[in-house]
This record gives sequence, structure tokens and C-alpha cells, in this order.
Amino acid sequence: MTQRGGPERWQRSEAAIRAVQVAFDVEEGVITAVRKAAFESGLSTSDQVRVILGLTVIRQPKRPRLTVSLSPDDYAELGARYAGDRSAAAVAAPSLNAAT
Repeated sequence: MTQRGGPERWQRSEAAIRAVQVAFDVEEGVITAVRKAAFESGLSTSDQVRVILGLTVIRQPKRPRLTVSLSPDDYAELGARYAGDRSAAAVAAPSLNAAT
């Protein structure tokens, strides 16, 4: 641990912690156009906004993934739906197979 307040890896994140998120209120058509341009350029939406603003974009390797937030009810529904197919249930909700 270092004197400045935490492990070295925390200090490397200090700039990101100090970053300020800015939100723009725009029409739905603008949001759609930015998202489409980002998709076509292989960028995140926030990186596309940086391009539009003329700011530097640091292209870091990203894992291609889709995310979704699931509630306990969603897990129960998926568990019931895929109860006969354990491999599908493992992909949909790994915790459902923890007891097996």
C-alpha cells in the first residue's frame, strides 16, 4: 500500500474516478443516429459522442457481449422454461445449476 490512499491499482484508476459524466438531452432521432453511427464504426455510443465532439478516442480491446439485467422472477421464468435442457439453463442463468 502506498501513502496516497490505497493500493497502487486504485491510484491508476484515479483519473477515471475524477472523470465527470455529461448527459445531452436531444431528440430521439439524434440518439438513433448516434447509436447507428457507433454501431457502423464499431464504437461504443460514448466513444461515438467523443468522435462527434472531436475528442480523442482510446480504442481499448473490448469483449463483444450483450448484457441484460434479470430479476429473481426472470431467473425463475427461465428456469421453468429450460428445466428440461440443463445446458440452456446454464447459459441463461448459471446459478440455477449450482445445486446440481
